[in-house]
Amino acid sequence: MISHAAGESRPSAAFGRRSAFLAAMVPLAIGPLFVSGVIAAPPTAQKHLIALAVIAAWTWRLALVRRASIAVRGCEIWVGVYAAFLLLSVILSPERGISLRAAFLPLILIGYYFLLVETLSHLPAQRRIVSLVLVVGVVVSLLGVLQYLGIDPLRYVEERATEKAVVLSTLGNPNYVASFLGPICLLAGILAVDERRGAAATTKRVLLAATLFLMLGCIVMAGARGVWLGLTTAAGFLIVVLALRGRNIVSAMWKYLGRVWMAALALALVLTGFLLVPNPLLKSRFDLARRLTSSREIHTRLLYWAVAAEMIRDRPLLGIGYGRFSTTFWHRAAEMTQRPENAPYREYLMRTQTLPPGEAHNEYIETAAEMGLIGLAAFLGMVCWFVLSALRPVFTRDSVSGPRRARILLLVAALIVILVDSLFSFPLQLPASGLLFWTLLAMIRSSAVVL
Repeated sequence: MISHAAGESRPSAAFGRRSAFLAAMVPLAIGPLFVSGVIAAPPTAQKHLIALAVIAAWTWRLALVRRASIAVRGCEIWVGVYAAFLLLSVILSPERGISLRAAFLPLILIGYYFLLVETLSHLPAQRRIVSLVLVVGVVVSLLGVLQYLGIDPLRYVEERATEKAVVLSTLGNPNYVASFLGPICLLAGILAVDERRGAAATTKRVLLAATLFLMLGCIVMAGARGVWLGLTTAAGFLIVVLALRGRNIVSAMWKYLGRVWMAALALALVLTGFLLVPNPLLKSRFDLARRLTSSREIHTRLLYWAVAAEMIRDRPLLGIGYGRFSTTFWHRAAEMTQRPENAPYREYLMRTQTLPPGEAHNEYIETAAEMGLIGLAAFLGMVCWFVLSALRPVFTRDSVSGPRRARILLLVAALIVILVDSLFSFPLQLPASGLLFWTLLAMIRSSAVVL
């Protein structure tokens, strides 16, 4: 009787784990693709849907697999420290309602991180997540390319600025699209790193090269600039690490990824030239050369950063309260531009009076302004811990194969794209990019354990 009951419990436990994993994939599958012009703009609608999906996934997980299996490590401690300072910033905020609404998304995404850590205990699960993210990236890219060509299946066009393409896809803004697709370009390499050979492996790499070309082409059409700096920095990181680590990982990276990336990059360069040169066959929605050299965004960002610096000077340790940058911006900007030394910013302020800033367009400056320098230190400490814990086995464990080292380096490189893009944008405040950020952290943490 005991043996029979034990035999029945094993399939039940396996079913619980599989169904919990599928539930954890739902936010990634539907969150970035959800568009509803009736309910709200894409970021707001996606935030609410992701929150519901994460809560439902946790409820399903606890109902089926009641025993918690998270091993608390340094990564979880740092995430907890960051979450604690986030909550402290809300509690100490003069406008707790505004701060609590702003903190809702990051708190939900932190919960999603812990949900993923439980389900990413083996390598096949990580590959399934990468495959799912690539599928979502392909859908987002296809919609963006079609919109650039004047075909909008969603019939949802929110922004028609003269210097920006109407490449909104499901995310509502060209910059949001580029910020989401940039890290996924690095993740595509994870599926290309495969020890298997033969026709199937070759076909898979050809499809991955086409996928990478599609996403890079959509980024070019979006006219974004910050994500290219992120991709360039990530490429530099890979070159430096490969040069330091030795021949085995270099050969593995080139063997599995070299041809894929070279083919996609060559096609992307051809596409860029095709878009830059006047072409009567292509009805371009914006001037790409003008967009890439425009200084308007640079001037407005300088104004945002200067105002954020004023906030940091006023409350350097604990900040002004999470989510309060936009609500206090105009008052602080008016005060700052009245001083003679800040006269150059008056022109920038006049240009932006019709545009609510929303965010500071720099995650680190805004974090320091809203959560204080202590909150910024907690965030940077968390990120550095994840990166160092991921790179440790790459440099110290000679028994780890070259392909496995390549996978973890690609995860770190994808994270670097987001971190560098955060210097000029706010991907962590966006539902789709924020979801991808915390997914990458969970995969990095789990990869270091699996390795």
